[in-house]
Amino acid sequence: MDRVKKKKNIVIWIILLLAILIRVFFIVETKIDEYQFDSGLGNINSEEDYDKLYTEYTKEPHHTRHINYIMRFYNNEGFPEKIAGQFYHPPLHHFIMGMWLKLMDNIFKLSSTKIESMQVLPLIYSIISIISLKKILDELEVKEENQIIALMIIGFFPLFIYLSGFINNDPLVTMFCILSILYLIKWNKNPSIRNTVFLSLFLGLGLMTKTITVLLIIPSIYIYFKNLNQYVKEDKKVIVLIIELLLYTIIVGVLGGWFQIYNLCNGKNTIGIIMPYEYLSLREISLWERFGISNLLRPNNYNIWNYLFNSSYNLGFINAQLLIQNIATLFSVVCVFISLYYCIMEKNIILIITYIIWWIGYFYLNISMPYLCSMHPRYMAVPFYINALFISNGYEKEKNAKLKKVLMLFIYIYTIINIFYVVKFAM
Repeated sequence: MDRVKKKKNIVIWIILLLAILIRVFFIVETKIDEYQFDSGLGNINSEEDYDKLYTEYTKEPHHTRHINYIMRFYNNEGFPEKIAGQFYHPPLHHFIMGMWLKLMDNIFKLSSTKIESMQVLPLIYSIISIISLKKILDELEVKEENQIIALMIIGFFPLFIYLSGFINNDPLVTMFCILSILYLIKWNKNPSIRNTVFLSLFLGLGLMTKTITVLLIIPSIYIYFKNLNQYVKEDKKVIVLIIELLLYTIIVGVLGGWFQIYNLCNGKNTIGIIMPYEYLSLREISLWERFGISNLLRPNNYNIWNYLFNSSYNLGFINAQLLIQNIATLFSVVCVFISLYYCIMEKNIILIITYIIWWIGYFYLNISMPYLCSMHPRYMAVPFYINALFISNGYEKEKNAKLKKVLMLFIYIYTIINIFYVVKFAM
């Protein structure tokens, strides 16, 4: 029995290794300016262009973008004087990136090598995220042979491979969100001080990276009071839970709120999101066109479903061949329906609440801010992870042997398509 389990573990670690290798391959085969969002890198065509990022980062197209924010910390300039562009974001990611560039100064001479090396950090975040997915599957007590489904879906889905090279704050906040879900599940099973501290740290650091992490406070508060109510019903001592709530409040409150309070004290408002450029506006598009049924085989940049599925592959700007794009999109649609089918049978309340809350937040964002950039799938990384968890967990409970074989075959084909897509467009 131990020998069989060992073999299954080897298969899992081979999948994880391949997922890491394809990320490394993608980063090595593409330049840092090719697949980014809001980075402000511009077009880099020579060593001189790399050099200019160190000296002209306050000029267009770098001004108020992520690279401008990063270079401020690199040059010890501190926080921006005004809130514009990407400067409303909490600073953790940009500070880490700035310190990384300082470290690279001691190792490399060429600006190109140092700037390109920035992708090492999102690569690390991506690896930690997928390993954390494996840990969540362990906590859900999904058997090794069934874990490979979720790991293959996330490991080789193009969006997450692209994310592993983004120099904006999306890879880091995704990592902290997945770690927060992991430790919320751990805390629900064992409400200890240790799990409280780790959960609070990951939530707080997530909030120091991007305010979207605030959505995870809702399931964490629900789970806390659910456990507190259970303790009261069973006449257990609640003093430890009260201490943990105080710890949680202090850690999350301090880490997650200091930046906003600091700016408010200095007459600057960083609560909320800065409105995007008006050329990205979708205000003239009808609600039906934006949220209704759309032909997913004809990509467009105004329908939320169409853009969500297609830009997970083409990021909204990769020139994709229509056939492989259509095949990949159709498989993704089927994958989502499979996850929704198993979502109905899902018993883990943490995953369900997080999934629903995140979708509500996504719709709210797109209704309150009707812009093209609001639809981007990088904002939906957490629900995509949960979709994969639903499928693995549901597959384990599935009693229809024929259906399980068909589903596993589907996942294998889906994985091959995703790998082919990424490799083709990276080369």
